[in-house]
Amino acid sequence: MLTTLTLNIGAGLMRRSPGRINSDLYPGPNIDVVFDACKAPWPFENDSIDHITAIHVLEHLPDPLTFFKEAWRVLKPSLTYNLTLRLPYGASGDAIGDITHLKQWLPGSFAC
Repeated sequence: MLTTLTLNIGAGLMRRSPGRINSDLYPGPNIDVVFDACKAPWPFENDSIDHITAIHVLEHLPDPLTFFKEAWRVLKPSLTYNLTLRLPYGASGDAIGDITHLKQWLPGSFAC
């Protein structure tokens, strides 16, 4: 059975699980790798990660372009999706009500 390797960026207090690397900007009890997702290079080889998950991370990043470039570099080529993002909708109270959010994202934000 093939195991997939998922990089969970911004894991915070998320529990560890097999096949998942929990990463964050700050160390913690369940964090496997500490690094800044806005600084290249990430501490992973080219084409070494099957899937990246970033839940409520993108809206906090000062340099999302570096995030996407490094994600592209470390992700294995795939015929299906291999990047999962969850973020608050641009005009919602969740998006604009948090002073730590640096950018609002809308569906059109990804049409470049």
